[in-house]
Order: sequence, then structure tokens, then C-alpha cells
Amino acid sequence: MTDGFCPIHKIQMKQWTKGDRSWYSHMVAEGEWCSGGDPKEPLDRKLGAEKADTLLPVDWDAKDRQSMAQTAMKAASEVLAAMIKAGFSFEQDEINKELKDMANQYYIELKRIKDGD
Repeated sequence: MTDGFCPIHKIQMKQWTKGDRSWYSHMVAEGEWCSGGDPKEPLDRKLGAEKADTLLPVDWDAKDRQSMAQTAMKAASEVLAAMIKAGFSFEQDEINKELKDMANQYYIELKRIKDGD
């Protein structure tokens, strides 16, 4: 794992250096760190059996919807920012409405693409 990518959490870790030592890690919870480890290691060994029992189940469908909604909102805000930069004039209430409308349209399109329609 020389690139610093965490195979467990699927994120890029930060490289740390102290003296002649160098390592990668990222924070997973307040005061707890992950250094990548072995992704095949059982979760209860990674976290300690007592912590594994307290993990809540993840609703991956909800996470997927949230991710698509965030992507849609980001795309809508970028388009709206480009329109404003290009000289289009909007009142604040128009901006809010336009942003919501565009985000909804993008979300519907992302969902259609994901579902393979």
C-alpha cells in the first residue's frame, strides 16, 4: 500500500512523517485512526469485538440516494454559478428555486442512468 489508499474505507489517506519514519493513516472516528491494514481481516478484529457489536447496519440504498442527490446538487450549483458568471441576473428567491429545480432534474437523470432505463 505505497499509494496511501485505504482498501478498507476506500479513501485516500494522509501521509505523515516524523523523523525518518513515514506512514499513511486517516481518522475513522473521534480519536481513532486507520492505517489501511488488511481488508480481509475480520471487522471484529479490526475494531475490537466490543466495538463491532455496536456498529449500526448501513442502509446502502439510502447512502446511494444521498450520494446521487449530492452529485445532482453540486452539478446544479456549478451550472447556476456559471450562468451568474456569464451575466445572467437572478433574484435570491429565483436562485433558490432554480437550484432546486436543476438539482431535481439532475437527480432524476442520475437515477434513470443508475437503474439502466
